[in-house]
Amino acid sequence: MSDYIIMPGNSFTKADIQKSLKYNPRENHPEFYGKGLPEGVEYLPEPILLEASEINLDTQFADGSYDVSKSIQQIRAKNQNRQELKWSLENGYDLREHLISVKIDESNGKYYIIDGRGKYHEMQKQGWSNFLVDVYKCKSNLGYSRLGNLKNNPTKPASPISKLDVVKHLINNRVELGIKDQLDYDDMDTIYRKEAKLIGNPNWQKSTIDKIVLQAINDNSKYQIVTHDENSASNWAKANNYIDSEKDGIYYLITSAATPAKTIIRAAKKVELLKDADKFKELRIILHHGYLEGSNPEQSWKETVDDGREQFNNYRNLLKNYFSGDVKISNKIKLYGITPSLEELKYEFPMNKVVRYDQPPLYVNKEEQKLWDIDPETLED
Repeated sequence: MSDYIIMPGNSFTKADIQKSLKYNPRENHPEFYGKGLPEGVEYLPEPILLEASEINLDTQFADGSYDVSKSIQQIRAKNQNRQELKWSLENGYDLREHLISVKIDESNGKYYIIDGRGKYHEMQKQGWSNFLVDVYKCKSNLGYSRLGNLKNNPTKPASPISKLDVVKHLINNRVELGIKDQLDYDDMDTIYRKEAKLIGNPNWQKSTIDKIVLQAINDNSKYQIVTHDENSASNWAKANNYIDSEKDGIYYLITSAATPAKTIIRAAKKVELLKDADKFKELRIILHHGYLEGSNPEQSWKETVDDGREQFNNYRNLLKNYFSGDVKISNKIKLYGITPSLEELKYEFPMNKVVRYDQPPLYVNKEEQKLWDIDPETLED
């Protein structure tokens, strides 16, 4: 077996330090070990050996006390391929790869993990008695966070950087990034966007960066944004009395505004199941939205409202016009409305009311045409 493979159950030795430097020359990766490092970060000349107990995860403060609120778990990757990592380590630790990374806190001499949590946990399960690690000095929390996110490369087993990782990085380091309360949206957008591109997945589309930036801005802004997935939107509907009523023959379908074609199919299937129900009158579709895009939450949400209706109608008309001249669109399926989003607009669009689709679009004439909700209990059928 190659001498750069260390099998489970063994200990790393001083000889492995030299093997790591030989088989993974640090000069070949200046972004991790040289001039390409984030500002304020320094790589120490060679790896060291540490016991598991000597490596502190970022659920501990520098004084060793535990962060029970988990407020400092700021460099946490999405562990999507844990099984792949497990299988890889069962075949041995490859010293040609990058090692687990730690930073040394010079004030107390303790080591805090930067990258490699998956390896740290899995290697202990498989019997390694110590660790070979790369050590860094970080002069600022921003540098520490940048390095951790940069090293969570999206192609690395079990640790692809996630959108949430980047959002947390932006929020946790906003002061060092230069974010101040008096900054306007455009200035915050510019700063956050540059940082998100620096540490994020290079394959992310602009729309993904837009969502990340908006969430970071929202944390520092006047807007309180409520976003939904299928479960939370369904819970919201139930809590606000948008529930199926056999007595009145009114039923609801909660679905995403981002999937109009799927919405139509789901609606058709539900109507098919309900067609024999007593007093079945109408299936009301309530759309929900996820992350808003762009740096202006109010405009983004209003555009989402209008786009939800437009896309639904476009797909419905495609079915009607191109499949068969005999196709009839059921008048029992109604695009009813969409969930509200912004607490700051609650007087115009209450947070416990669906924003109805039986009114003109918000942006046809935004000064004169508004969406006014009607209480579902008083709605005339």
